[in-house]
Amino acid sequence: MSSGTLVAVLGNTYSVPIEHVGAQVTVRIHRERIVIWHDAELLAEHARAPDGAHDRVVNPAHFAPLFGRKPRGQVMLYRAALLGLGGVAQQYVSELSRRQRARLGTEVLAVYALYERCGAAELLAAMELAQAQGAFGAAYLGALVSAPVPEPPPQAAWLELPDVPSQIEIDRELSAYEAYVWALDVQPDLDHEHELVLNGEVR
Repeated sequence: MSSGTLVAVLGNTYSVPIEHVGAQVTVRIHRERIVIWHDAELLAEHARAPDGAHDRVVNPAHFAPLFGRKPRGQVMLYRAALLGLGGVAQQYVSELSRRQRARLGTEVLAVYALYERCGAAELLAAMELAQAQGAFGAAYLGALVSAPVPEPPPQAAWLELPDVPSQIEIDRELSAYEAYVWALDVQPDLDHEHELVLNGEVR
């Protein structure tokens, strides 16, 4: 392990917590992950970078004990992590850095806090919307990721009254009503008796 708490694996370097500088580690290489152990203790798990890409894959939390003494280093690590999200994040963070240069540290820390709270997918969606509106800043992103999602309307409930039969019990087939209405229109023959039966037939 290097003095910078980075482990070299297949042409890339991966971070581990700074407390473990100089420790002997075991690296397990998976198809999409790099997992680093110290004895039976899991130190770090990273997405696997393409072999030989010379990438530095860093989890900023691994350097947290240094942030009090090196606040600028914290900002740079957080900015690099946000850029590492790729796609619209690279465009948004680069433009944010240009427009908010005077307060870049505050902006980057706030955006990274949103990333930790909401996750990559929601933050990237907010960045895309904000960029389309020309709005660059943590406050704009915070408003977008905090927007409440409309709740579906409640389902209608049956009205139940005591000592009253349910609607299902009193519902009748439409044909019964049709027979009744049709019967009201029948003019009785005074010379014959008539009997009403279903389907509106007179016999």
